[in-house]
Amino acid sequence: HTAYRRQRQMCIRDRYNEAVDAFLEMERKYGVGMDTNAMNSLMDALVKENSIEHAHEAFLKMFDTVKPDSRTFNILIHGFCKARRFDDARTMMDVMKVAGFGPDVVTYTSFVEGYCKEGDFRRVNEVLEEMRENGVKPNVVTYTIVMHSLGKARQVAEALGVYEKMKEDGCVPDAKFYSSLIHNLSKTGRFNDSVEIFEDM
Repeated sequence: HTAYRRQRQMCIRDRYNEAVDAFLEMERKYGVGMDTNAMNSLMDALVKENSIEHAHEAFLKMFDTVKPDSRTFNILIHGFCKARRFDDARTMMDVMKVAGFGPDVVTYTSFVEGYCKEGDFRRVNEVLEEMRENGVKPNVVTYTIVMHSLGKARQVAEALGVYEKMKEDGCVPDAKFYSSLIHNLSKTGRFNDSVEIFEDM
């Protein structure tokens, strides 16, 4: 079984390498210009396949020929956070700044989501604080991730606190946020709170 699994991993790795090499060959063979959107699409596909390593390799191979944009960096940061490689994600954020792009709500939300999956809410709060210090406002996606994760961890009072903070920030909850919050409240028997939230909608 172990030998089969190793063989399969090698096949998958070769397939990703082939995809990256084919992409790099496009310009040489067919005169098709490589652009940022095409590079981002390739990297995004690799990250979705849980292959941040190959996405990073592709980035390094193409760095000289294709100009990255903020989405390029956000794809890599998201991939590193997804793989719980937070130090690498931080390094990429530093490279992003050097390249002239400020971290935005997408950048920070990747860190928030990664730390939420770890159940490390202290780190989540640190990232949210860092966002505010840098003038970046959390959006409905950021708040939904935090609230949903707190609810799953049965920290319902804190989840409600996220809802209050969100309203203070002038961020409008959407249907997904409300349904997740009501679900978490109902699950812990806080039906009065559920009714109040429902009436707020």
